[in-house]
Amino acid sequence: SYAAKVTQQQGNFLTFKNGEFLFGQDARELPLGTRLAANVGGLMIGWRRWHDAKVTDDLLEPLADQKPIPMRNSLGDNDETLWEVRPDGSRMDPWMFTNSLTLVDNEGEVYIYSTGSKGGLNAIGQLCKIYGQEYRQRPGQVPIIELANDFYIHNTYGKTYVPVFEVVGWTDEGAIDVSNATEEPAELPPPPPPVPALARGQRAANPTPRATVAAPASRE
Repeated sequence: SYAAKVTQQQGNFLTFKNGEFLFGQDARELPLGTRLAANVGGLMIGWRRWHDAKVTDDLLEPLADQKPIPMRNSLGDNDETLWEVRPDGSRMDPWMFTNSLTLVDNEGEVYIYSTGSKGGLNAIGQLCKIYGQEYRQRPGQVPIIELANDFYIHNTYGKTYVPVFEVVGWTDEGAIDVSNATEEPAELPPPPPPVPALARGQRAANPTPRATVAAPASRE
């Protein structure tokens, strides 16, 4: 169960907010430019259900297992009138499609980046694309990424930051043990803004992620 997993607390929960990477329950900053080994082969994907800022159901599975991802409407909670209400009055779907990626620094400190935002999924999708192009030529290695950010101009919210994982090298996956990394309990992340309409001349910060890490569409 989710409760059984999070009680181990072997990793620092990493978030991205206002252009900064923050970790731990006291939201310490992990500076831009920090380099981390990314366990892309251990990427977890799937659905999480939230209620009252806490996870109640965790359906994440290793992407490598290639298990089918349930359609959203098969999970229940389909009556929007029963969903929690955000401060702006909109309803919040309790189920969030999530990617969870383990990152490790050169001191062996473990960070777990879990995201359901468009920008976060795009960043992981780009990393997966590079990994998919390179891993056969680099057996037994994982990418080293550098934390960065980018932004676009949202018609309503203005300057909006997105995370970027720049691949700057590769390292032996056996050099750092990330296989038993688990995640701290997380507070509910703020909902991402609607898909932006970019300002004239402004290009998107990241292309659409690969289908393997994108949320499955619900059937009509």
